[in-house]
Amino acid sequence: MGIPEDEFIRFLRQSSEKGLNMEQTADELDVELKYIEEYAKQYGIPFVSSKRKKASLKHEKKRKKKRKKAKAKKTPSKERKLEMEELKQLGLNKDQIEVCLKKAEEKKTSLIESAEKLGFMQAAKNSKKMASNLHFTYSDIEIEKKRAELEQKLFDFLKVINEGTIRLNESLIEETKLSYEICRILRQILKRLKFSFTIPSEALPWLRKTRQIILNEEGLLIMVYENGDVNSKLLEDYPPSILLTVLEYVIPKLGKLVELYGEKISVRVNFFKRIYQELDNLQRAFETYAEMPSEKERFRRKEIKRILSES
Repeated sequence: MGIPEDEFIRFLRQSSEKGLNMEQTADELDVELKYIEEYAKQYGIPFVSSKRKKASLKHEKKRKKKRKKAKAKKTPSKERKLEMEELKQLGLNKDQIEVCLKKAEEKKTSLIESAEKLGFMQAAKNSKKMASNLHFTYSDIEIEKKRAELEQKLFDFLKVINEGTIRLNESLIEETKLSYEICRILRQILKRLKFSFTIPSEALPWLRKTRQIILNEEGLLIMVYENGDVNSKLLEDYPPSILLTVLEYVIPKLGKLVELYGEKISVRVNFFKRIYQELDNLQRAFETYAEMPSEKERFRRKEIKRILSES
């Protein structure tokens, strides 16, 4: 039977209370009449039986058959289901497919034909095309956005390079000016000191093999190579790297040279002081009272003595 016994008995009692006979109950439960009779007798369930009820039962059966037929008609066939699935894939929505289904039943045509006559097919194609174009537009926007970001990054890098180039150019100009001024002043100092520097070859190891490097009092850097060639240019005409190396060697030597030169001048000044004092004493010895120096001359001598005493 396939129905639990307690549930079956409960349903029998409810059917009896509703006034249904055994035939009607059998139809409701879709079981054989013998099971209804057997359990009704076993559990003492009263069922009515009359011709009116039987006629009503036949009428109920007819109504059930009609409902089953109507339901069978409403249930789409396998072919209809395939057509509905095809329309769904083409982009039609549920309401449009139902309209197509009604139209197809009325005109006895396929769902595809109904959809074409109703204009749903063309609308779906246009929607699909628009969606494709919209996707293409979105893709273009993303590409353009990434391109704009990349261009902005490149512009930022170029801006940094440009700023660095400007600073580099300013530094190069300043380096050139300072190099020239340093060489000019150094040349005057060397000329005044009447001194030349001999720079060891190891100080400029990247140059061609040299036998001797000389910075003379005229500010010329003279390079004597091992093969006998000689190259001579003003110090400022050489690259800044060579100038810096030469200065690193010359400046400490120049400091000692200036110190020695100062000592030499100091010795000479002391010698001049002694000579002046002796000559002054000699001049006084020849002076007479009639030849007394003027007030201006006395003031001048007084100042000279003061200077000599302070030094």
